[in-house]
Amino acid sequence: SYPKFVREVFKKEFSKEIMFDNPTRRKLDEEWKKTILAMTDHLMLCPHCHNYFYGDVTKDEQKCECGHVFTPYSKLVIGKRTIPLTENKTILLQTDSEHFVTSVQKKDNNVAPIWVSNTLHEPIYVTTTKGEIRTINPNESFPAKKGLKFAVNIANNQIKGEII
Repeated sequence: SYPKFVREVFKKEFSKEIMFDNPTRRKLDEEWKKTILAMTDHLMLCPHCHNYFYGDVTKDEQKCECGHVFTPYSKLVIGKRTIPLTENKTILLQTDSEHFVTSVQKKDNNVAPIWVSNTLHEPIYVTTTKGEIRTINPNESFPAKKGLKFAVNIANNQIKGEII
């Protein structure tokens, strides 16, 4: 089922009070974008049953509808957003006018089990825990290791994040 905050938004926005009695109080497009963006942040892939479900980004442990409990490898923080990094996760990066997508993939190696793939047209600049800056070009990826910080410039907007 959808996250509680989404159900509450729909219940409120499509209530008689908002729809008919006071339509000027309805959410603006930007507010709907934020709600949909938050929905994608909550969407996770269960490593046990391989089904997608809506988790709770405020908790470390996630419980799938199949009953399996797991902890995402790490989380990505972008502003006020917290995004659990799970296999096959799609990350939407929002600018003022557009959405851009990057993704998380599983790799079997010693560096990290989860990697962020740069599916953008711009490079992502990653700062390591030692302060070194690495350029991740389109179609390249970097390990989702805790402590890494990143920045990307999209449509004259800089988006910064950190893996925790």
